[in-house]
Amino acid sequence: MGNCVSLSINGKQASISRNLESALRRLRMVDGILTMWVDSICINQSDLVERSAQASKMRFIYQEASSVSVWLGDGVEQEEEGILASRLLRDLDTSSEDTFNEIVSDSARFLQFQALTGLFRRPYWFRIWVVQEVTVGKSAIIYWGGDHSMSWTRLKSICERLEARTNYLNAHYPDDPATVFSLAAGGPKSLELTRAPHRETQPSLLGLLYTHMGKLSTNPRDKVYALVGISSSRDAFGPIDYNRSIVNTYSHTTRHIITVTKRLDVICICQNEDRLHNLPSWVPDFERRIEHPKHRVMRLQIRDPPFRAAGMDSVAIASFSKDARVLTARGIVVDTLEVVSDKFWKDSDQGAERKIIETLRAFKNWWTLYKDCKGKEATIGEFNETFCGGSWAATYDSHHQRRVELFCCLFAKLLPTTEFPSAPSIPEAPVESLEAQRSTVSAASLRMHNKHFAVSGRGKMVCLAPADTSRGDFICLLMGCNYPVLLRRVASHYVLIGEIYVDRIMNGEIAFEEKDVVDFQIH
Repeated sequence: MGNCVSLSINGKQASISRNLESALRRLRMVDGILTMWVDSICINQSDLVERSAQASKMRFIYQEASSVSVWLGDGVEQEEEGILASRLLRDLDTSSEDTFNEIVSDSARFLQFQALTGLFRRPYWFRIWVVQEVTVGKSAIIYWGGDHSMSWTRLKSICERLEARTNYLNAHYPDDPATVFSLAAGGPKSLELTRAPHRETQPSLLGLLYTHMGKLSTNPRDKVYALVGISSSRDAFGPIDYNRSIVNTYSHTTRHIITVTKRLDVICICQNEDRLHNLPSWVPDFERRIEHPKHRVMRLQIRDPPFRAAGMDSVAIASFSKDARVLTARGIVVDTLEVVSDKFWKDSDQGAERKIIETLRAFKNWWTLYKDCKGKEATIGEFNETFCGGSWAATYDSHHQRRVELFCCLFAKLLPTTEFPSAPSIPEAPVESLEAQRSTVSAASLRMHNKHFAVSGRGKMVCLAPADTSRGDFICLLMGCNYPVLLRRVASHYVLIGEIYVDRIMNGEIAFEEKDVVDFQIH
């Protein structure tokens, strides 16, 4: 095989990847014996029984290790990147606070920061099992290229200092919030996890699934199994079993979380439209295949402070069918969608200017639809809250309260010949710079991506709806769920379309009146 080499182990030959060969050559001692644990060698990957048994021991193995070695890879095409990133990290590591600010603001360092971004986007950071490895290990050292290395602690400290300077990064990358995110929250920050010595203070399995949903695994079951051992569900989840089907693994996980938490938030993770594994609509596809890898769909869960649509103390009233295919959940129908916009799709293959222009055009179409539906009741405030899914103040969108104004100003500059007769009336031109306007539009586009703007029929509620939304879908509140959901009637049952932002009902404004409560059978 082209990407594999042969390794001699106790007189027997084993096939390993070239990347692993590079790591072993880099880490081996010149003299003496070095004892190492390498998952892909020490565990028979083709023996499901052995894999199941070993998976539950991984926490102990890495806890007992004297050190965890992280290998980011080498390769000719990455050599220059590794050198530039190493120089930048060396300077950042030894700098004072003032010098750190100067380095981050120095345009001459652009290529070095691009190299660091590349280092933080290497495959290692996106592997699900490494979350546990670096979390429970006593210490870790990161290696890359021919002779570059840094302790985990020092690199994490640099990342924390970068995160504190997000405004500096935004100024350098006004059209590229993804790069800002990689620098401020990538690398060690992307694997961050609370080190909890006691089970009751360990993170919940749902919280870990939320945080690391974007991680990758060869076996889809590992999207769950790799996190169970470092969660508060470690003892209650049950055995790790690779003979269990993907459907049963994900269904078991969802039912476990609902039962333990007495909440239905987990069903709102559902975002894969292809339903490749034939899962029930309420069971999340934790594999999360990404149709659009560079721009993931942003969930309502990331909002801080969190939404509480069902109220602060609401608990789920739910049950499961014997075959685990049907969830019966109690809740109410709030309204029905009447008007649905075209879906906005942020194309990663377009250049920065094109992405901004397409976002501005979607903004125009969404505002026009909103104005047509609401008439004289239309307000800039309501639209501003809704078209990005709420008024959260994300680090990467510091002008969130004035999005509409900045959108309109940039629209006039970049699309001066495009008619916009119903444009919002802005009292005065924003004082923010062109870079700030572009940064706001770029950040907003991430929240608009793969979503529809929609308006309900009876109550004229305005919504930011999931990709598969259709006219006639029901806006529902389920007991024990922080987010409204969209359900679709199919014959005598319902299917879950996904979570939906609905302005003015996100924080318990609607009560569960007994006369209105129904039991939804969700398939």
